[in-house]
Amino acid sequence: MNLKHSPLVEALYEVTFEHKFEEYDPTLPGLFFAKVSDQFIDKKEIVGFEYEITDNDGNTRTIKNPYTRFNDNKGNFIQFTKDLIFFNKVEPKINWLDFKKNIVTNLEKYIEVNQNNVKSFSCLRFVNIIKVPVDDLMSDYLTFSHAIPGNEKFSEVKNFHYQTSFTYEGSYAKIEVKSISQSTDGENRLMLEISVEEEANVTYDREQENKWLQTSHDKILEIFKNCLTEKSKDRYECC
Repeated sequence: MNLKHSPLVEALYEVTFEHKFEEYDPTLPGLFFAKVSDQFIDKKEIVGFEYEITDNDGNTRTIKNPYTRFNDNKGNFIQFTKDLIFFNKVEPKINWLDFKKNIVTNLEKYIEVNQNNVKSFSCLRFVNIIKVPVDDLMSDYLTFSHAIPGNEKFSEVKNFHYQTSFTYEGSYAKIEVKSISQSTDGENRLMLEISVEEEANVTYDREQENKWLQTSHDKILEIFKNCLTEKSKDRYECC
């Protein structure tokens, strides 16, 4: 989110591909790294990674494959195994256009070596840290009228955690907000995580991928603005 004073600390994009129940190819990390080694300089493999997939009959299976992480030492990460990949960008300097370009460029390289171009799930997620002065009311900053305590100071609310999901302009969206720390600088912190998801078997197409990413980004930005009171909007200059 390219706001003048952005609270964004991490952007993440997850893609799951249609699972073909084929054996894991141990050459996948090396082949992929060879294609991205001009950008990513560090490679780490984690053995025994487990995740669940649902087959066409609705049955859930646990898959256990090696999991690899690439790091460019500039805040960009790629984490992947067979038919599953994550792109991460952490602060500072999270620029949306640069992140989107990095996703599309390297996703196509992954598809080439993974030899599967049918996406089954996509999720774009932004993680923000909202700073709230300890003597201010939580309801002065966030608009969750049915969840945010309206007459309590942030310092008086312990272990606050709220999450919800809903349809927003035709997309499935999620919001999660929780208290994460108390500070010594007069401000405490809330994590505000917003995601937009799509669950459908679609063949990868560069133009459609760019369009989905941009549309999802714009929806997340609008949801973010709707989460904030006028007081918070003034702080981030996102009117």
